[in-house]
Amino acid sequence: MNAKLVHTFRHNNAVYSVAFSSDGKTLASGSLDKSIKLWSLPEGKELKRLLGHREAVCSVQFLPGDKKLLSASLDKSLRVWNLETGATEMTMAGHSTYLTSMAATSDGQYAVSGAQDNDAILWDVAGGKPVATLKGHTDFVNCVEISSDDSTIASAGYDMLVRLWSVETQKQVADLGPHEKPIQSVAFSPDGKLLAAGDDTFTITIWNLETKQKVTKLTGHRGSVKSLAFSHSGQVLASGSSDSTIHLWNPGTEELTGSLTGHRNSVYDLAWSPNDRWLASGAFDRTARIWEIVDGD
Repeated sequence: MNAKLVHTFRHNNAVYSVAFSSDGKTLASGSLDKSIKLWSLPEGKELKRLLGHREAVCSVQFLPGDKKLLSASLDKSLRVWNLETGATEMTMAGHSTYLTSMAATSDGQYAVSGAQDNDAILWDVAGGKPVATLKGHTDFVNCVEISSDDSTIASAGYDMLVRLWSVETQKQVADLGPHEKPIQSVAFSPDGKLLAAGDDTFTITIWNLETKQKVTKLTGHRGSVKSLAFSHSGQVLASGSSDSTIHLWNPGTEELTGSLTGHRNSVYDLAWSPNDRWLASGAFDRTARIWEIVDGD
């Protein structure tokens, strides 16, 4: 599988998060410089800068319709932004220390955040209030994700377990592990059958969510696996690492099908465009990059 670099977008500090709009025409990037930038695609022009968070922006996600953006920050807050005016419409807070990660359901109704207070919080985005605090982790929560059918939350971190929660009941339904070292990233496959978890052993563990058993381990990175993203087709798993590289894997054959080099430091986030043509990456080298996936062989 081949890829070529299409755009390099710059912030004044590390880029922690990237997200595409549903039409693939806008990329949002969140940074340690406390800003969120919006970029036009395919032109690659900066459209807008959103300011208001008091610490690093660790997660960004467009809400349905692409007129609003949800963000999360180390300042312990989530914000809903009006993208036409650039103003904050709502702020939600509830964690007692650094917030590290956030994910929202596909309908934008709920979001989940993870933090260094060992908790995950499920939020009613429209109402701007917490629904439940998901307690069970015994150490920092590094990463959270929601399955594509909006039914299941995955959270993971320094206690070396992936915990699965029901969005409907807010109860833990399973745990996967333990891993040998802290978990830095998780991703659901689009069909909801697999979960990938990257950790500080430099490996990616693939879990079968029906049997709750380990399927395989993918090895090849030379640093912690900081980010994971399945393509919408489910045919490619992208992984970003503190070794500065992005690897592309075939989840079915477990084969490493490509590697993207160019970042000069840890790759903290990855996102696929809606048609899987582009892969966006955010890294500690202060850049967000757009890669065009040239072929699927």
